Amino acid sequence: MNAQEIATRNERAEIAADERTTARVVESMVLRGDISGLSSEDRARFYLQMCDSLGLSAASQPFAILRLNGKEILYPTRGATDQLAAIHRLNREIVDGPKVIDVAGTKMIYALCRATHPNGRFETAVATVPATDPLNALMKCETKAKRRATLSILGLGMLDETEIETIPASVSRAHVETPVVEVAAESAPPQLPADYSADLTRIEMPAEAVSVWLKHRAYLATLSADHKEAAWKALCARTEDVGKMKNSKVWLKRAIAEEDARRLATPHPEPEPAPDFVCSRPDARDPRQNPLAIQFQTALAAVDSTDGVVAAWIEYGGRFASEGSDVLEACRVDARKAWAGYGGEDSAASLEAAIAAARARLEPVDPPARTTKRQRQAAAPLSRSVPVMTPAELAGHLALKDSAGEVAGAYWKRAGLWDEAGTLVACRTIVVDRLCALLATDERNAYAWLDGCDPARRSERRSSETDRRRSV
Repeated sequence: MNAQEIATRNERAEIAADERTTARVVESMVLRGDISGLSSEDRARFYLQMCDSLGLSAASQPFAILRLNGKEILYPTRGATDQLAAIHRLNREIVDGPKVIDVAGTKMIYALCRATHPNGRFETAVATVPATDPLNALMKCETKAKRRATLSILGLGMLDETEIETIPASVSRAHVETPVVEVAAESAPPQLPADYSADLTRIEMPAEAVSVWLKHRAYLATLSADHKEAAWKALCARTEDVGKMKNSKVWLKRAIAEEDARRLATPHPEPEPAPDFVCSRPDARDPRQNPLAIQFQTALAAVDSTDGVVAAWIEYGGRFASEGSDVLEACRVDARKAWAGYGGEDSAASLEAAIAAARARLEPVDPPARTTKRQRQAAAPLSRSVPVMTPAELAGHLALKDSAGEVAGAYWKRAGLWDEAGTLVACRTIVVDRLCALLATDERNAYAWLDGCDPARRSERRSSETDRRRSV
């Protein structure tokens, strides 16, 4: 092949086919000008080879099938000519029109386009469309002229898609059956409550997401696990959107926990009793609607074993006393049901024994001088001047204390007497539960805080401080 032949080949678009397709295409297209004789497999292979040889994307459907005079032929669609112009870097310009002309008493839109190849060669093409739709006819005529000029300069003797409208009405596109693939329908995502979705759309700052979750948490706890998960994911997505943050789940959990602690530490005024003639709602005083009880129910719903029930009670049980005996008893019933549901013995004694054993494991391994003889001797002089209390009397006495310091003082005044009576562990547990409610903390921190208030340890610290000052 000489240089002139190579240059001529680069100026035009060529259609190539492999050996398996060539014989059938020659017989069908060249001899008969019809592809209807090709099988579906051969037709698809020929289609892909045409797209590949011309540099077109088969996904954009650059060709379609036209039935003309009983034959089926391929014609380029609008996307094909635009791709060809970009591939061959053609310069297309309208040199005349589009304008309205009158031919033998018929008004039509006329345009003349010139397509120029990068090597300087150019071709012109004329396009006409009926002037029946003035709003779109001008644009359609310009597009038709450009596409016809593109096919002409590239040597592709094919009908353009816009020329089909001028072919007699008997011509129609061939119907190509498309295989139907059955796809299993995916299950629809859980539907969120309408009021919850409405509140989500009103969130404009991340802090507002915490309030929305706390507002709807009690109701969401009654839904299925899929609905709760969908609600939580929607809240996280909205928080990330308005806050421009990533992994908002961690931030939300921490913010919700801090807000729960703040609400528990803030005293709530007792509601005024309703007049006798006013009928209050049946669930107005339902202890399970208490915020702390709702948190406990949510924690129970998240566990999957008896150990989880015990852990939930240890986390929340110390704070129920400050909410009232009805809340404490209602949550105790819920814990007992969950305990029995996960295989525990259906009795209050077995649950209490498991809680006591877990609390014993949570106590410090080596508490500093908590039950030594020196501590009992230091506490004994104080204990002799105060009345001894049973655990039940101690619980009623501590319920009247609003200061953590007063609770610790009441404990250390009687620690020696309780140790002698064998009730020190039970009384210590009651004191720690009360400290958890007043300090809004967990049992481990409450134990450490109580031990720090030991008079004997305070005396030792004062002595060491005095010795240090004297040495200085």
